[in-house]
Amino acid sequence: MGVPECCISLGLLRNGIPVYGFIYDYGRDNLLQGGKSFGSIEGTQMVTASNNLVNEKLTFCMHFPIPPSALSSLSTALGTWRIRCPGSAAVGLANVATGRLDGCLEFRAKPWDCAAGYPICEGAGANFHFLYSPLFPLRTFSPSMKSCPFRVGSELFHKEVINALGIQF
Repeated sequence: MGVPECCISLGLLRNGIPVYGFIYDYGRDNLLQGGKSFGSIEGTQMVTASNNLVNEKLTFCMHFPIPPSALSSLSTALGTWRIRCPGSAAVGLANVATGRLDGCLEFRAKPWDCAAGYPICEGAGANFHFLYSPLFPLRTFSPSMKSCPFRVGSELFHKEVINALGIQF
């Protein structure tokens, strides 16, 4: 018997920007929905992203492999953080929105992996940032689209990731 870390995700975009999302979490048999202007709801309960550590260590999700340059930058921090690898980026985003994880750092995600979770996380109070160039507004769509690396989570999560990756603003 395995761990059912899979979901169905659907993002509603207006002018190429996700405004509302639905994530049906198969493992929890639960529907998560929301958007920045609406708040986020899991089942029938409003949810909020975590502002404090969810465990004694920074706990977030990330899928492998990651680019060698990022692995090199993150190598020291990876020994002190707790990393979870759920079945999909959308499940990871659901866990951030509901406060079960401090954040999510993805290097391989595609637009369809985050179109639902983006507004849900924003509705729950998590901050969503693309690592390189913004994906939204989305003007074209193709199954062969490139990855859109992102980070989403609490201020503490962003601070730790920015420090580890050496991101300058």
